[in-house]
Amino acid sequence: MNLELLDASELRYREWYRRLPEIWSEPVEDWNELAARCQRAGLRDLPSQALSSMGTVLTEEEFFGDSCREAVCFNNLRYCPPFLHRLEFIKIVYCFRGHVTIYLNDARYELSSGNFCIVTPGVRHTVFSCHDEDIIINLLMRASTFSQAFSGILMLSLIHI
Repeated sequence: MNLELLDASELRYREWYRRLPEIWSEPVEDWNELAARCQRAGLRDLPSQALSSMGTVLTEEEFFGDSCREAVCFNNLRYCPPFLHRLEFIKIVYCFRGHVTIYLNDARYELSSGNFCIVTPGVRHTVFSCHDEDIIINLLMRASTFSQAFSGILMLSLIHI
């Protein structure tokens, strides 16, 4: 499988991004804010809704439901507008290849290949990558699972400080 292939949403987002990259330079609250920015800049062919779902608060129920799954892993959409949101679970963002910009609360961070970031519940954030070769992996984990899996390691770290 070629990981560099962009899906249909990524191709469309890339088209809009390449026409007006400055629109994507700052995070947005929602699709309406992005559409308004695009309208002001003369880009008028955006649909009425985002091509990918994005809520302002993402819950464990949405991603894990009643299943026994403790974690979910998937590629972050390249070129997807940087929608700000909060989580009720843990997200580990791993930059497998390329670069990614992560906004945490009001701070901006740049990660490159091999870097990762742990986003805790309640932190307002977004993740944005804008190159075909970027491979950004999102690992979503129930907060309880993260706590159980890493509590021993975290306690050892605190003891050695």
